[in-house]
Amino acid sequence: MFSILNIRSADLTTVARIRAAAIEQFGAHGFTVGVRAIAEAAGVSPGLVIHHFGSKDGLRQACDDFIAEEVRSEKSETIRSTDPATWLAAAAEIESFAPMMAYLVRSMQSGGELAKNLWRTMFAGVESYLEEGVQAGTIKPSRDPAARARYLGMAGGGAFLLYLQLHDNPTDLRAVLHDYANEMMLPALELYTEGPRTRLRQRRRADVRSPDRGRDRVRFEHRGTDRGGHRPRFARTGQWVPIAIGVVTALVVHPTKTTVRPAANVATAGVAAPVLSTLEDIASAALVFIAILIPALVLVVLIALAWAAAGLWRRRRRRTAARRTAGPG
Repeated sequence: MFSILNIRSADLTTVARIRAAAIEQFGAHGFTVGVRAIAEAAGVSPGLVIHHFGSKDGLRQACDDFIAEEVRSEKSETIRSTDPATWLAAAAEIESFAPMMAYLVRSMQSGGELAKNLWRTMFAGVESYLEEGVQAGTIKPSRDPAARARYLGMAGGGAFLLYLQLHDNPTDLRAVLHDYANEMMLPALELYTEGPRTRLRQRRRADVRSPDRGRDRVRFEHRGTDRGGHRPRFARTGQWVPIAIGVVTALVVHPTKTTVRPAANVATAGVAAPVLSTLEDIASAALVFIAILIPALVLVVLIALAWAAAGLWRRRRRRTAARRTAGPG
């Protein structure tokens, strides 16, 4: 009846036999089962149970510790492996965990301080073997390892408990585990390896708001476009044109100066230096004057064009009025 638990722990002692029988009895009948029933299932006297574990609560604590360590060690071995055969072998043995799963289900359903302590230990075990996977390179690191472990433990335990309630034969844990593996493994692999969301082409950037807003704002931006899918306003409005002109002018003027001046000084023994300096000053003053004058000239031209257009419009109106006054013939 409890050979699976003994073989899994490689422990055939009296203590192991009693503990295995207790796990079977607690899982099948709940934690109200008495020491006498456990002793009978183990083939020992009730006094021997008390001798080894002190009390029924002591026996339950020993069962809690054993199950938490067994799950942790099995998961650790699997999660550190990069061989798919190891994972498939672990999946194939899932039905052998039926007594432990029955015990864990009873623990979830019963509640109480002992149940809370068991699940805290289980969560710590999850964190432990995930960290071993991180060290082995099979698991990604987490920003918060303890929170991740707690979430996975609660999600896994809660999901199995719900599946158990929906199963046609919830009292047969071996059948439940068999069906659970068949129905849940592929969806779980899909979620954990591919994720549920599509790959967005947008770049996701979090714009952290002030603390009093209470949330972050998420903006999506297309590469080279604004939120509406258009080119950025900087490109649409032509604001880049004067910048480009300035860059080109600087790239033309500076290399010319650095090339012409040394050549002229060498060729004229320095006589050309004052002349070149004067020419540079004149050119600089001219560029400044043009930079100031051109906008003004553009404004003058625009005003002149507007004045001319207004004049043409008035003249056309006068001609039209004159033709209407003269009448036909």
